[in-house]
Amino acid sequence: MTMIESYHVATPLPAVCELPLLHGTHASSLCPDARLNVPPCFRAAFAEGAILTCGYEGCLYLLPPASWQSLVRQARTIAPSSEQGRLQRRRVFASALAVALDADGNFTPPPDLLAYAGIRARVIFAGVDSYIELWAAHRWLSMRDQLARSAYRTMHTQP
Repeated sequence: MTMIESYHVATPLPAVCELPLLHGTHASSLCPDARLNVPPCFRAAFAEGAILTCGYEGCLYLLPPASWQSLVRQARTIAPSSEQGRLQRRRVFASALAVALDADGNFTPPPDLLAYAGIRARVIFAGVDSYIELWAAHRWLSMRDQLARSAYRTMHTQP
């Protein structure tokens, strides 16, 4: 056995870290003590923690660690010398904080993030591939209508 062969045998390549696939829409309510309960179908993705941050269109993003790292890598490709780059970085990073789910799947978002998202009572958890969007129910209804209109336009404009 040559040196190269023994090296490869002794040192396997690291496994590729796959991002979770989060999908589905689930309604919940903000608890009286301002805790949110992550739906059971999403909890496994957050076993090692989560990052909560401002999202776009007035929602919040709840990201598992691997998804957060992917977002960080993507954001770092945007030139900080451009105004758009600085705005995007501020939106995502300045509001980001680590949260941990308790044994029942609850966490307490800070009041300023709840206010940003307009969450006061009903909340929608929407799985969007590798992260979850948290929406105030009234904003989600508007987004759902916008999605339906967009799908209708797409259906009727394709050859």
